Amino acid sequence: AALDRTVIVVNPTTVYGPGDRTLNSGTLVLKIARSVVLPVPPGGSNVVDVDDVVEGILAAGERGQSGRRYLLGGENLTFAQIFDRVAGAVGNHPMKVPVSNWMRAPMARAAWIATRVLGNRFLTPQIVGDLFAFKYYSNRRAKQELGWTPRYSFQESVERAWNFYRQEGLA
Repeated sequence: AALDRTVIVVNPTTVYGPGDRTLNSGTLVLKIARSVVLPVPPGGSNVVDVDDVVEGILAAGERGQSGRRYLLGGENLTFAQIFDRVAGAVGNHPMKVPVSNWMRAPMARAAWIATRVLGNRFLTPQIVGDLFAFKYYSNRRAKQELGWTPRYSFQESVERAWNFYRQEGLA
C-alpha cells in the first residue's frame, strides 16, 4: 500500500478560551485581574479562540491542500486593546503605563540577564522584542480555501476563559 504523503500545516496565532489549565494565554488574563498598575507595550498581536482553532484544524483536515499552510487567526489588536478587553472581562481596570519604544533595548538586555542568571524562560529577549512588534496576520487563505471563519470575538474568548479559570479554581 502506498503511503499518503499529504502534509497540511495549520498555524494558530495567540489562542484564548476555556480549557487552558496550564495558563498559557491565561497568564496575561490573571496578571491583569490581579494588577494595580500595568505596563502596556507599544506592539500588537493576533488573537483567536480555542474553539475556532479546533474548527480550523478539522476544516484543514477535510478541505486543506497538501503543502499549504493555513493561519488560524482572529483579530489583530494592539496590546492596549487586548489589555482593555481583558480588563473588562475580569472586572479589574489597572492603571495603564505606556512603555516607550526606547525601552526595548534595555528591557531585552535585562531579559537576557534574567534568562542566564535566574534561568527565567518566561521573559526572554525574543519575547521582549515581540512586545514592541505588531505581529498581525491574515486568515484569508483559511477563509477562502477551508471555508473557515472565526465565530468568537476576542472579548467573548476572554470572557469564556475567565469563567473557566474561576470554575476550575485557577483564578
